[in-house]
Amino acid sequence: MENLIVGSAAWRSNYGISNSELSQKELNDIFNCLKNYEIKTIDTAESYGDTEKVLHEHDLSLNIHTKVSPFINQYEFETKLSEIDDSSVEIVYFHDHKIFDAFSIDQIKEFVEKIISRGFKPGFSLYEVHDFMRALDHFHDKAYFQLPLHIFDLKFIKILNESIKEKVIFRSLLIRGLIFLRNTEIKNYLQKDYYYAKQKFEKAYQLKFEKASFTQLTYSLISLLNKKNIKFTIGLNSPNEIMSFIEEVKSANSKLIDWNAIIEESNTIIPIEKINI
Repeated sequence: MENLIVGSAAWRSNYGISNSELSQKELNDIFNCLKNYEIKTIDTAESYGDTEKVLHEHDLSLNIHTKVSPFINQYEFETKLSEIDDSSVEIVYFHDHKIFDAFSIDQIKEFVEKIISRGFKPGFSLYEVHDFMRALDHFHDKAYFQLPLHIFDLKFIKILNESIKEKVIFRSLLIRGLIFLRNTEIKNYLQKDYYYAKQKFEKAYQLKFEKASFTQLTYSLISLLNKKNIKFTIGLNSPNEIMSFIEEVKSANSKLIDWNAIIEESNTIIPIEKINI
């Protein structure tokens, strides 16, 4: 699956949703599975335990997308960048969504040029549209952009156009239960009374399509991205997860709903009322 980038956040750390640490055998099984399915890119980061080191030690013939954790000055940035020493690395993201508040544009331009001088492509891992627009204004011809997207938050795909499509990688697609964290009141009620939380949740979103589960809609959206040749990162932690995910995407119906209409009508959050939860 050419557009799939496999995320490694939970492989060797508790950064992701898993607290387990995969053994060398489990990692080798994953690497063999990636090869069998012709998946060519892995997303990792300095903060994902020793995953970078493990990937560096294997001749995987894979492209690596990694990230530099937040830093406070140029010296710290250059120190972190110097620790990335792998010819497989393709993109180095700034793993700091507040970088445009922490540094001036001129300073960030220097950081970007340092990454390029090392033979890597620079990237920004962002959350907000205004930060994405600032990054586009200054770095559209040089950088890649890792952005969140899921069935309740379509703001980035709504502003995506053909000229920047190849520079965008979507993440956070398998959001599922975490959508409740968007609304503090729902989060609080969820801890006390699931039924009431469901009522509050359904009242907050107005349905504009037929009833469907979170999973159906999520795979429908991923199928749409795949058909449009838009790249996406999914955290997958075993061969079974990889195989299952690929089969789900292949069998998903991207026409389950009229995504174009929903994306066009939605403001920031997709309206939902009768969805199964």
